[in-house]
Amino acid sequence: MVSMAKYIPENLDVDTLIKDFPPTFPKFKKDKLIHIISLLYEIPQFKKDIIDTEQGWIPINATKVQDVGIRDFTKYTDYLIKVGIIETNNQYIVGKRSKGFRLSKKYLKKPKQVQIMEFTLIRSIKKARAEKYVPKQHKSLKEWFSPSLQIDADKARKHLYAKHHKEAKINNRKAANKMNAGLYSILNIENGDFHFGVDRTSGRLHTNLSNMPKQLRRYLSHNGQQLVSVDIVNSQPFNSTALFNPSFWVFAEKAKPNLYYDYNNLINYQSIENNKHNKVETNICTIMLAEYTKTLDTIDIIRYRELAVNGRLYEHLENVISLKDDGKKLSKSKRDLMKEMMFIVLFSENAFRGREMQDAKNAFEAEFPNVYKRFKELKQKDHTQLAILLQAIESEFILNRVCKRISRERPYLPLYTIHDSVATTLGNEDYVRNVIEEEAIKAFGYKPKLKNENWFIEKQSQVKEVA
Repeated sequence: MVSMAKYIPENLDVDTLIKDFPPTFPKFKKDKLIHIISLLYEIPQFKKDIIDTEQGWIPINATKVQDVGIRDFTKYTDYLIKVGIIETNNQYIVGKRSKGFRLSKKYLKKPKQVQIMEFTLIRSIKKARAEKYVPKQHKSLKEWFSPSLQIDADKARKHLYAKHHKEAKINNRKAANKMNAGLYSILNIENGDFHFGVDRTSGRLHTNLSNMPKQLRRYLSHNGQQLVSVDIVNSQPFNSTALFNPSFWVFAEKAKPNLYYDYNNLINYQSIENNKHNKVETNICTIMLAEYTKTLDTIDIIRYRELAVNGRLYEHLENVISLKDDGKKLSKSKRDLMKEMMFIVLFSENAFRGREMQDAKNAFEAEFPNVYKRFKELKQKDHTQLAILLQAIESEFILNRVCKRISRERPYLPLYTIHDSVATTLGNEDYVRNVIEEEAIKAFGYKPKLKNENWFIEKQSQVKEVA
């Protein structure tokens, strides 16, 4: 008999709930109710920003739920609200933002696994998962998501419980959401429920590892072997240096492609199904293209490129911003604040919104005026365009160049990616590092600063920190 694992609060007995509060709408199915509840654990895995919010509202797209056969989605949620299982903010914007839901305080508990048995529902859910885009060239990476990818579940849970105990004193809902997201990640690996799909907008690969809370990666292994990642330091600033290289904006022949050629093909291929990509491509091709193909080596661009390539941009910004520090005590490290500032510069709308954004942009613009000008130009029609472009550069470089070469040269080598990071088994990290450096020289003209991270060793320090 076919079954599928789903997750509900540990203190919820669905059979007892239905017996005590019988649903009054026709064609009610227990498995459909369970699936909707389980979404409150599943969705945050793919929308990490939800976990860190104070209120913890989780947007559920009614259309997607209906697509798996739950036509009476609203009747199910109304029932769950009425019996006190979930709450809603009743806020949505048609075509932009879905209505938010969350578990009520009583049921804000750890997830427990239950099985759904309804064949048609399971088939529809599997079909929706199967529709995730997996390019042919990534099939070799998908093969590693198998029982060989293991997690020390007991120690991982112990870590989460200790962390939750500490954070719950500050904000219980936020702490519970973070713990539950971690527990769900652990259960997925334990049960062999692997996720692997490419974002059709930017080409980014999303898997169990990219969606897993960072601290839990320390408990992973490949057939008992430790995993080591090779990370690009200051990765988004490093990727952005390509935008100041005139050759990036010049179409290259297929026989000798540059980064822009490959990105352009990626957009053209995807635009068949999503008109948004046509808009992105048009903006990139037309925005002051003549100017972009000219060499632009102002002092601030040269300095920005040098700092980003050497992985010292955030440290430099720390020194610059410290001159303007008003002496207030900061709750975050200075480096984290500089990283946040850089993300505001790269990914927020050009229009200033809020004092924090304005101060960040003003500080960066004062230090790198011509760099800021180009970022601003690329975002003038659509502020998401720059983010898409940088992520596409990252995906092209890591997935289509670095990983493709490694899979060709050493097909037996376990390989996992987390966006700008490539992980493999202990003892093979130097080879991966060399490939990244060599491919970076071909693609960018220079190699980035890299950092090795042995996840097992990091795990020991994390346990001490939480304890």
